[in-house]
Amino acid sequence: MSAEEAAAADICCASCGQAEIDDIKLKKCDDGCDLVKYCSDDCQENHRPQHEEECKKRMAELRDRDLFAMPDGIYLGECPICCLPQPIDPTKSALMACCSQSICNGCAYANQMREIEAGLEQRCAFCREPLPESMEDVLKRVTKRMKKNCPEAMREMGKKHYDEGDYKTAFKYFTKAAELGSAHAHNNLAVMYGRGQGVQEDEKKQFYHA
Repeated sequence: MSAEEAAAADICCASCGQAEIDDIKLKKCDDGCDLVKYCSDDCQENHRPQHEEECKKRMAELRDRDLFAMPDGIYLGECPICCLPQPIDPTKSALMACCSQSICNGCAYANQMREIEAGLEQRCAFCREPLPESMEDVLKRVTKRMKKNCPEAMREMGKKHYDEGDYKTAFKYFTKAAELGSAHAHNNLAVMYGRGQGVQEDEKKQFYHA
C-alpha cells in the first residue's frame, strides 16, 4: 500500500469511499490489521474478498513484531530513583507500602545512610512519607492504596493471603491486580493455575498468564 493509499484508507471507507464526517464515524478492520476502515458492517463484509489476503499478511507481520521485537526495558520496570532496570532477584528491591513504588536496594540503602548521617527521620526514598513502624501500619497503607485501585497493592495483599495458605482469597486479589495491569500478578496466577491452588488446575490458563 502506497503512502497515498494509506492516507486515503485512514479517512475513507475502503469499500464505498464514504469520507469520515461529523455524523459518519469509520471503524478499523475487526481483525486488527490497521490498514483500512469501514463506515458499516455491510461495507466490511462486502470488501472482505478484496482485503482478506492483505489483511492476513499484515496480521502475520504484526504478530512477528510483537513476538520478536526487543522491548524497551524489562517487564519489572525501572527503579524510580536511579532509573536503572529493576533486578530480577525480588530480594534486591522493595515495594514501598506508602506509594507502591518498587525501590532497588541500592537506592534504599543510599537514602537510609544519608538520613542517618544527617540525623533525619527515616522516610520513603520516593514519596518521603515516614516509614511504617509496624506490620499493622504496613497493612493500613496497603489497604489505603487498594482503595485507589493500585495493582501492586492488590498483588501485595494477595501475596499476604497466599503466604498464609488462603489461596482462594489470594487468587481474587491476584486476578484483580492482573486486570489492573500487574505483570507480577499474572505470574502469580500462572503458578496457582499450574498447581491448582485456590482454583482448578488449568494448563491453558497457566500458559496464558505466564
